[in-house]
Amino acid sequence: MGTPKAALEWHGSTLLRRTTGILARVTDGPVLVVRAPGQELPALVLHGLVGLALVAGSVSLAVRAVATRARQAAVPAVTAAVALLVAASGGLRFLGTGAEGASLVMALCAAIAIGCYGLILYWGAGE
Repeated sequence: MGTPKAALEWHGSTLLRRTTGILARVTDGPVLVVRAPGQELPALVLHGLVGLALVAGSVSLAVRAVATRARQAAVPAVTAAVALLVAASGGLRFLGTGAEGASLVMALCAAIAIGCYGLILYWGAGE
């Protein structure tokens, strides 16, 4: 508590550096995070970056599962990717309007995605 989330240590780096590194690998390009000198990075920006990394990773997994014809993984991977895209849309709507329903959509869709990834792990363990 009291430490900016972007500056938290995670796996030998800060959470912000790790998140932007993952995003850069997935997008094949630079990731820019802009702030004024001395300005703390708001937690909401970090939340958005993590969300963007999750969406990019989920779409990548879904494309790979479909491309390799991994039937047990393809359906839940595509479902999770769609759920995370809807969650991101809900998050953007929440930022724009402050509507509580948009926040609920974001939370429920994230839970659906987590459940889908749980299925992939469960089914994959049986092979």
